[in-house]
Amino acid sequence: MAYMRGTWYIFKDWSEIFHIHGQDGEFYLPKEILDQLVVMRFAQLSPEEVEKAEKKAVTNHAGNIGCDALCKKHGLPTATEIIDRRTEEALKKKKKGK
Repeated sequence: MAYMRGTWYIFKDWSEIFHIHGQDGEFYLPKEILDQLVVMRFAQLSPEEVEKAEKKAVTNHAGNIGCDALCKKHGLPTATEIIDRRTEEALKKKKKGK
């Protein structure tokens, strides 16, 4: 599941390991370690900083399944909803073409 794509590419594999790719290479963090880091960092943020980070995240990373919960919180379509809608539209077009 991708969380971020671009200069920083972050995804979680099926074994619950997070892969973090940057300009200097790649490293891995087990889910439980990343979860601890995330909650410690989140506790340091002011409400204003949380709001700013959330807005940046949905602006930059909506469309990645890892951002779906945040998109849902802000009333935006999730990647899954977008995929489902596009699939439905494609099936309707295909059906009309028959």
